[in-house]
Amino acid sequence: MMAPKVAGFLAEGRRRKVIWFGAFWLILYIALILAVPQISTVNPLGAQGGARLSTLELHIIDGEVGVPIPARIQIVSADGETHIAEDALWFGGDCRDLTVHGEHLEDALEKQSLEVKNPLAVRSVRSETTQFYSNGHSVIRLPAGRARISVFKGPEYLLAEHSIVIPESETREYTVELSRLANMPEEGWYSSDGHLHIARPTDGINPHVSKIMQAEGVHVANLLLWGKADTVGLTPQYAHGPPSWYREGDYILAAGLENPRTHFLGHTITLGANEPLHNPETYLIYRLLWEEAVEEGALNGYAHLGTLANAGRHSGLSLVLPYGLMHFLEVLQANRLDYSAWYDVLNLGFRVTPTAGTDFPCIPSIPGHERFYTKVDGPYDYEGWLEAVRLGKTFVTTGPLLDFTVSSKDVGSEVSLREASEVLVEARVRYDPAKDDILGLELVQNGSVVRSFPQIDDTGEMFVSFHHPIEQTSWLALRGYGNQLVQFLRGNRIHGTTVHSAPIYVTVENTPPLASQPTGRSAARTWLAQLENLEIRLNDTNMPYLLETVDLWHKRSRDGFSKELLLRNRMALLDEIAHARTFYMEFLK
Repeated sequence: MMAPKVAGFLAEGRRRKVIWFGAFWLILYIALILAVPQISTVNPLGAQGGARLSTLELHIIDGEVGVPIPARIQIVSADGETHIAEDALWFGGDCRDLTVHGEHLEDALEKQSLEVKNPLAVRSVRSETTQFYSNGHSVIRLPAGRARISVFKGPEYLLAEHSIVIPESETREYTVELSRLANMPEEGWYSSDGHLHIARPTDGINPHVSKIMQAEGVHVANLLLWGKADTVGLTPQYAHGPPSWYREGDYILAAGLENPRTHFLGHTITLGANEPLHNPETYLIYRLLWEEAVEEGALNGYAHLGTLANAGRHSGLSLVLPYGLMHFLEVLQANRLDYSAWYDVLNLGFRVTPTAGTDFPCIPSIPGHERFYTKVDGPYDYEGWLEAVRLGKTFVTTGPLLDFTVSSKDVGSEVSLREASEVLVEARVRYDPAKDDILGLELVQNGSVVRSFPQIDDTGEMFVSFHHPIEQTSWLALRGYGNQLVQFLRGNRIHGTTVHSAPIYVTVENTPPLASQPTGRSAARTWLAQLENLEIRLNDTNMPYLLETVDLWHKRSRDGFSKELLLRNRMALLDEIAHARTFYMEFLK
């Protein structure tokens, strides 16, 4: 019989041998994995592994007029890989990499890619795929066998999906004719992404960017230079004002400005300014820059109202609203929406336009996924478009197209009544069932849903027409919603179909104005609460804690907001709070 110590020693030796043996094979396995070239899920030139490739020459044409048109394309071969074209359009934006581009076209294109990393899904196309942009003709190398082609061109064209067979080691030509759902420009409506970060250090990049916007059906692309408290010039634009406007057909590129912007008071957007407005000394007093913008005829608004990325937006809104310098609110972004603050603004009597934008590429998306349409009644150019936004002639959408009238008056208009009576409400929504859905429409009056209409089929169209009683001065708007879920924002699945019109205003003689009604007084109390919150954060007792949190934020933030800036602007902020409080208190008398 073996002695206990010897047996224990041998058992321990066996354990060590097993451990070393397992470690050896684990290390060998990892080394082999690292040594073997990885197969990409995206193959711009075709299959790897030495397989003989075929060539697909793909043509995308407008089915109505028979001419080539830009579009976004996804091609999946029989092996499940996605493929991009050899002649795909360059594509990209500037957010995470804050390096200022050089002044040459080659420098700008260095920051771009042939691949479109699309984090979104539609009802019939899987999410998080790699796609590419085409100018209407593309050459793709891929393995033989069956391939699936999906072609997208914004909400006005139907999704085209084709399954074709690619012959082995041959070239196949294939044409996809896109069919229209609607031609909105013919009806006077032009779509816009109000929030894009795509650098244009030189005007030579304009044709490249314009083709991408044409592929997405974005007629007005607002390319925002953005600033920090200490500088302005990120995502550079070669010019501002009219020299920045570039047009191909009905498609316009224009420089805009996301500045001032802090986590403390929110992010703002100015459209139509002739220069990048900036004042580092009084950066937290947003009103001062907005006054300069208004003097130039530009439009001011708040960004990110529907997202969690702009934590201080309501505090900043409460300060600038009393001055009447705000023209629009970005109520839809990142498949998220927040109408509450906008409704409060309307209920105080301010006629502020709803807009939408993607914040591409700072929020993972594609240009135009959230957009707004603007009705331009006169000549269509950027100045006419700005004026139409100023007048409130918009609707925001993730796809569905909306028509909405009250007593035959369009959005942004006013209906005058001598006494309480009924108005005729008419609406139509159109959408592509392959991409979107609408479960119902809702009539909103002064912020409350007063009528609701369910969708009863999936034809892609819905009409409502009814008479609605109006007892006193009100605003009316129409909104639609769907339950399609999309993959977005690090895997979160959130609702992906929404549409909301700008208001139509109904004035009834001898009735209280909006601000004097209960909804107006409630909105005033909401803004007073925001002011109180801000003032408490700025008082002597809380300042040490606030300065500490600002310092921590400054170390990880890109907005340049520092302790020194807060101390420099603190007394002016307290004066702004006092002025705003006096303004809102008037509504409660």
